[in-house]
Amino acid sequence: VRLCSRAGEIAKSRNLASEKVKALGHPGLSDTFWTFAKPVQLLKVEKVQDGEEQNLRYNNTLYNKALHQAATAAVAVRRGPSGPVEKAARRLELEFGRGILSSQYSKLSKLLSLTNKLASATRNAVDLAAWMMDSLTLALRMNMVTPAKCTEKFLDRDRKTGDAGFWLSRMLVVQVFDYAAKLANKLPERDKVKLTGILAELRCPSTCWEKYLCHADADQGADGEDDMDGEDPEDVERPVPQSKIGAVKEGFNKAIGMLLDLLLELRSGKYYKDCCMLASSEDGLAKALTAAQLGSSDDTEHEEPCALITQMKIIVDKFDNSTKSVGATSAAPAPSLLQSLAKASEADTPEECVERERQWKAVQTERRKFVSFSVPNKISKDCLVNAFRGCGKVFTHKGTLNSSHRLIVASADLLAEAGTDPWLKGAPPSEEWKEICAFAKDISGPEDFVVLFDGRMREIRRVSESWRGDVTRLPGSKAKEDLLLNQQHTEECTIVYSGGCPPRTGRTRRVPLAAKKVETGAVKFPVARTKIQTTKKDSFTVCGEASTYQGTYSGVEYRAVSEMPLVSADNKKKIIAPATTGDLPTPPEDWQDRHGSDVPLFWNESKPIAYWHAIIEEFCAEAVFDLTAGTGALMEASLTAGIAYHGLCSLNKEHMSWVQAVADRAACGMMALEGSTLYSDENAKAVKKHFPHVLESLSNQDDQDEAYQTPLGQNQSQDGFSSDAPGSLRKQAVKDGLVPKDRRAFVIWFQENSEVKKGAPKHEFLNEMKHLGAVWQGMTDKQKAPFMARSKDECMAQRSALAVLGIRMRGSTTSAGGPDEAKDPPAADESGGRVGPFERNGARAPIGGGAYGSVYSCQHPQSGLNVAVKVYRGSDGPADCRHEVEQMKLLMKAVPQQKMMWFPLLVSSGVTGRPWPWMATSLCGPSLATALRNPAAHGKPRTWSVAAQLRSALQTLHDAGILHLDVKPGNVLWCPCTDQVQVCDFGMSENMARLQKASQAPRFLQYVTAAYRPPELWPARVNGDGDCGVRKQLLTAAVDMWAYACVVFEVETGNPFMPKGEAGLRAWCKQWPELWKTRSDLANCPAASHTCCTKVLRAGKWGLFVLVGCAPDPGKRRWPELCLNQK
Repeated sequence: VRLCSRAGEIAKSRNLASEKVKALGHPGLSDTFWTFAKPVQLLKVEKVQDGEEQNLRYNNTLYNKALHQAATAAVAVRRGPSGPVEKAARRLELEFGRGILSSQYSKLSKLLSLTNKLASATRNAVDLAAWMMDSLTLALRMNMVTPAKCTEKFLDRDRKTGDAGFWLSRMLVVQVFDYAAKLANKLPERDKVKLTGILAELRCPSTCWEKYLCHADADQGADGEDDMDGEDPEDVERPVPQSKIGAVKEGFNKAIGMLLDLLLELRSGKYYKDCCMLASSEDGLAKALTAAQLGSSDDTEHEEPCALITQMKIIVDKFDNSTKSVGATSAAPAPSLLQSLAKASEADTPEECVERERQWKAVQTERRKFVSFSVPNKISKDCLVNAFRGCGKVFTHKGTLNSSHRLIVASADLLAEAGTDPWLKGAPPSEEWKEICAFAKDISGPEDFVVLFDGRMREIRRVSESWRGDVTRLPGSKAKEDLLLNQQHTEECTIVYSGGCPPRTGRTRRVPLAAKKVETGAVKFPVARTKIQTTKKDSFTVCGEASTYQGTYSGVEYRAVSEMPLVSADNKKKIIAPATTGDLPTPPEDWQDRHGSDVPLFWNESKPIAYWHAIIEEFCAEAVFDLTAGTGALMEASLTAGIAYHGLCSLNKEHMSWVQAVADRAACGMMALEGSTLYSDENAKAVKKHFPHVLESLSNQDDQDEAYQTPLGQNQSQDGFSSDAPGSLRKQAVKDGLVPKDRRAFVIWFQENSEVKKGAPKHEFLNEMKHLGAVWQGMTDKQKAPFMARSKDECMAQRSALAVLGIRMRGSTTSAGGPDEAKDPPAADESGGRVGPFERNGARAPIGGGAYGSVYSCQHPQSGLNVAVKVYRGSDGPADCRHEVEQMKLLMKAVPQQKMMWFPLLVSSGVTGRPWPWMATSLCGPSLATALRNPAAHGKPRTWSVAAQLRSALQTLHDAGILHLDVKPGNVLWCPCTDQVQVCDFGMSENMARLQKASQAPRFLQYVTAAYRPPELWPARVNGDGDCGVRKQLLTAAVDMWAYACVVFEVETGNPFMPKGEAGLRAWCKQWPELWKTRSDLANCPAASHTCCTKVLRAGKWGLFVLVGCAPDPGKRRWPELCLNQK
């Protein structure tokens, strides 16, 4: 018995006692290999010599290289006794003994090495290793192999033939399950959800055994004793146990039943040899299946596919035939997009044109699975009833109260358009709206919710209120309206828009209380509201709405022009007023300058797609019947949500043809968007190949500045800012020369072409303005395009410069990227302990933050995976989130797998998340900044280790064509247990290829946090020149080298290398180049450079390291060398 005072002594004593017990012939009482790995981690054994000095042993073998590799790999995946890997290993050892993996730890080492190579963003190495062990347990239970034959040759690879072993064959099983999940996405939503749950059960080895294989295997008795490694393994037929799977298959069609049989046969070992063969080949599952499908379509000779591929081909063919509701051959391209299809294929061969049309038919087929349209004979109650009964899946929808509802919607602003200025005033009430109210009155489905929006028109609201019974009688109303006065279960909701009017009304006179920014919706519930559950509101809560108890949606932005599909004037006339001979109203004076000749179908349309998303979510809608399809905003929201939608094109067939084209174009974009309801790898590649112009037209573009919605006073400019608003600060900043001017396209052209000199009489200037104004109106869009582009560049440059000064304008989307940017209030869902699909861990406080938002430690509720979730706040949140997600994906694609250990892995993201976008990555540990502030809690990082790993990480980034541009201790994660370093936060990163393009400008005005910023990127106020922003030629790898040396200096000394504050930077700017010139004789440095010299000398043996990395001239800067004497 030994008395131990420290944890390290306890670990060594336990190891010694375990080996003595094993020597006495009781190996079952000794430590397992996982228990042996714990003292290796506790004693911080980093090399073989350390283990030898500690006299560590396993199986009476002194610590050696093989033991070290296996123990290090085990430490990397350990998550404590309740971790997934240790649980899986414990199940395997308790049932079949330690000889399978633990005793022969070389097999364990190879397994963990393989899972590290095969890990991805969706499957981490820990979960993959646990799944592999559970799969081996299942194979032993099914008598696929005996414990005696679980050799290294069987598990890993046959060294003589190179054939894949058990582990690689299981990865092919994973590919089959992934392919099955893609097939499930083609099913209707109910079947998709049901099949996804069954696939998850079959994928999990433990669940598959307990639920489907356990009892069936017991019934088979000893007939399954022949294992796969015998002489004739293919002769062994393993029947599919039908007792459990048969009941499951009854709820699906034949194709899905065959798929479930195949998956269960895979689990029982029927296709093991086929899996090994496919895993050994370079083609893999997808290529082999494609080759089999192509081979059956022609008469050429092909190698006969294996039994697994043959069966999968049969299932895929049956699956496609049973899930496609409309054949691709019967669909034709929408008329409004035929012109764009022909334009894109002018230089293509006839075969490519045929392929393009075939792919567009496939797009329409996918769209029809969710979205359909029809044209009623007329807007009357009876015709609407007939249209409702003929709307297919929407009419036959059967839901459940409080979980699955049908939504019937109508919007008065999408019903008609009339008048000489429809952008200012909506169409007056008509008989059609009264017929819609009559139809809505008789809707009586047990899960049907009816919402009628008045389109911000008081006259329409009166009609809707008569339907709700809020008024007793309308002046001049017909007697039949008396039937509508006593409707039950009705209430109204209210939309409060931000701004004064939609951003397409042009310059109009503003008078007090004239803005129509409130819209009401009459809501009819299927039952008493006491039976309807209130739910949490996640969006449009500017006025503090917490739940659906409050019927207001505040802060809704008018639908932006960039989001609206525009239509040519000729086509609009065919849709809106085909019987009239006159022309449509002339658009507002500045419309054509901003948006060209095309116009909105309905000028007065208000509700954006984001609002419809909120309505669908809050009403739990799974089917939508839209009485006013309009321009397809509700359709796009329904298509994104993956729910059934049917829209009535109330105007005419031309309206349906046009809105169908809008739907097809939206479906085309969703097929190329990963994670959407229509996405698949094959379709995404085909769409990107054939329709790049369609995808480009769907990309979000910011609207140009709209006229401000307040009256012009004596203290205001034409831009509409009062003396108290940021506009006055903007004008003063322009006057002082702090920011550049922002001119309209016509002003730029006028100043370059006007012959009137400055100082000329006013009447000459006005005459020249009229003359050139007429010339400008006669110019084509192509002639105006260069001046409009220059106007947009000036606008963005001015807003960026204003953001640096802390002045934020309306609708500004440019971020200065500095640390002083204002933060938005916390998201509502974060206060509830949830960020996206993840639940917060422990304390509610974030583990990190900055100008972008906050970072939280979270856990996935189903898988238990711990992640770091970054929440992006502010108006630039979506753009920042999208950029960083793209950079992470590029990093994972360009960097070899073995070098990804220096970077967090992207787990999931929500670029369009509400209320704020978010991104989830793997969780490593605290940042270097946190560790340096509190070394007692986390330990002191070793300078040499941090320097070596950080240098390798940054060099890997640069080799992948990425500049980090914000290296600092706060963006370097450090795990105290493994001494692992990871570089995070790619918000400021830039692609070298992008910076080399002449047309691309830097995204920010300034890069790198000030204390780690090299001299060439210091702000203009420090350098004393008038240059605004940073030139992209200065953004090179030398920027990261400087910051790298500063980080290493701070890790060594605990203090930053550069001073803080403008005054300190100015003095340091003068001193550092002079000191650097005398770096060989620091003892005799000039008196003015004494402060800088003291800092360098304080670094000791790292002083030369800093001098090399922090050369004032970027051209002389290089990566400092690491010496052994610095350890």
